[in-house]
Amino acid sequence: MEQNGRLNTSAFVSRSIGGETRRYPSERGSKKRKKGSAYLMVRLGVCAVCFCGVIGLKLAGSDGLIPDGLTEGGESVTDQLGRLRFVELPSIIDVFAPRRTAVLPAAVLSFEIGEDGDGLTIITNGGSDIVSPVSGRVKAVGEDEALGRYVSVITDDDIEFTVYGLDEIAVEQGQPVKQRQKLGVAAHSSVAVKGCKAGRPLDLGEVFGLGDAEAR
Repeated sequence: MEQNGRLNTSAFVSRSIGGETRRYPSERGSKKRKKGSAYLMVRLGVCAVCFCGVIGLKLAGSDGLIPDGLTEGGESVTDQLGRLRFVELPSIIDVFAPRRTAVLPAAVLSFEIGEDGDGLTIITNGGSDIVSPVSGRVKAVGEDEALGRYVSVITDDDIEFTVYGLDEIAVEQGQPVKQRQKLGVAAHSSVAVKGCKAGRPLDLGEVFGLGDAEAR
C-alpha cells in the first residue's frame, strides 16, 4: 500500500490465508537483519585479533621471560660484550675506518711507502689534477719548506689527509670539499701524502689498498 506518496516498506507484510490474516517478516527486513549480524561478527573478529596481538606483544617484551644477565639467544651479556670489545682497539679503528672511503689523490705511475706506512710518495704527471681523498672540510692550506705547498682535509670522524707538492691550489681553509674534488695540481712529477686519525698516523698502504702492491 502507498501512504502519503511513499510505498509501505514495513519490515512485516500481511497475508490472508483462509480468511485469517497473518503477518510475516518482509524480505527487506530479513536482509537488513542478516547484514547487521554479519557486520557485527566481523567487528567481533577484528577486536579478538587485536586483543590477542596486544597480549602477544606484552608477553614478548616482558623482562620476566629472559633471565637477568642473559640475552635472548641464551648468551650471557659478558660473553657478548667480550666478542665485541675488539672493535675498540686503536689499530682496528685507525686502519679499517678510512679504508672503505679514501681514494688516491693522484693518478699513480709508481709509488713509495714509508717504513712504517705513515707516508706515501706518488709519482704522477706534473700539472695533473690532485683531488681530495675524502669528503670533509679544508683544515689548512700552507707551505712546507721541504715538501712544498699543501692542503689538509679533515672528516667528521677526525680522519685527516695532507697532500704536499701542490700548485694552483683551488680551495680555501674552512671550505667544505667532496671526495675527488680538485685541490690543485701537481707542482712537479711527485706528491707526498700523510694521514692520521685523532693525531695518530695511519698506515697509508692499508688505507689505500697498496699493501699487496709492489712499490716501484
